[in-house]
Amino acid sequence: MMNFIKNFKAFWLLELILLGAGFFLVYHEFIIEDAGPAPATKPAAVAPASNENIAWNGAQTMLETAVVCLDIDVENKKPLLAKGRFSKYIDVLFCYTEISGAIPDVLVHDWIFEDSVPYRQRISLNRGERRVWTKMTMSPDKAGRWRVDIRTGNGEYLGSADFVLK
Repeated sequence: MMNFIKNFKAFWLLELILLGAGFFLVYHEFIIEDAGPAPATKPAAVAPASNENIAWNGAQTMLETAVVCLDIDVENKKPLLAKGRFSKYIDVLFCYTEISGAIPDVLVHDWIFEDSVPYRQRISLNRGERRVWTKMTMSPDKAGRWRVDIRTGNGEYLGSADFVLK
C-alpha cells in the first residue's frame, strides 16, 4: 500500500509539472512575444493656410484609443486582453474604440485583410457615447496581417488598429 501512495504522489507531481510547463509555453507564445496593442494613430496636424494661430476648440473628433482584443467588459466598457497578435484559431475578435472631441452621429469600423474589406460595421453613437466596439468572426484561413480603420460616418479618417493572426 505504501508503494502505491509513493507512486501516486510521483505521478501527481509529474502531472503538475507538465501542466505548469504547458501554461508557460502558451503564455510565452501568445503574451511575451507580443508587442502589445497597436497604438491608435491620430490625424496629422494640418498646417494653417496663413500665419494665424489656430487653437483647437474640441470641435474636432479625435481617436483616443483603438485596440483589438479578445473580449469586452460590457459593464465597465473596457477592452479585455488587448494585443497585437492572436492565434489564427480564435473564434472572434473585438475592435474597441474611444473618441474625444465632437461626437459624430456614426463611426465606421472597416476590418481590412489583404487590401480588401471583408467586414464593415456602422455604429450609431446614441446619447453621446464615446466608447464603442465591433465584433468580427475569425477563422484559420484568415491568418495574416489585419487592420481596422476607424472613420466617421462622413468618411473622415480617425486612425487604425493593426494586428496579426498567426
